[in-house]
Amino acid sequence: MLVQRWQDIEEYNLGSILGKPELGVKVKRITNNVIRGKLTKYNFDIEHYSVEPGKSYTMSHNKHAMVIYVMAGDALFSNEKIKMRVNNGDIVYIKHKELNQIDNTSSEPLEILCCIDRQN
Repeated sequence: MLVQRWQDIEEYNLGSILGKPELGVKVKRITNNVIRGKLTKYNFDIEHYSVEPGKSYTMSHNKHAMVIYVMAGDALFSNEKIKMRVNNGDIVYIKHKELNQIDNTSSEPLEILCCIDRQN
């Protein structure tokens, strides 16, 4: 067993990494390289995203399939064909290589927990 403290997980600004500091998306990689080295090999990662009010995670292809749990806020999830409103407690499934976008439509940060399937 391994216990990790939330406050000890490094948070980074995704926009700064992508060269778009105005993006307004912060990420905590819960299953980071240190944790992976201490546990038996597994084929998924868990990440926490915080999207500022009125900001978007722009339309992009995900390399891997994902299951997203909306912890707080309201959002509009889109793919090439549909747009769906979601709020806290909802779960969104995104297929391998599916084009998608997340727009925070609430006045509070959108908090999501994402399980990423690394097998695809």
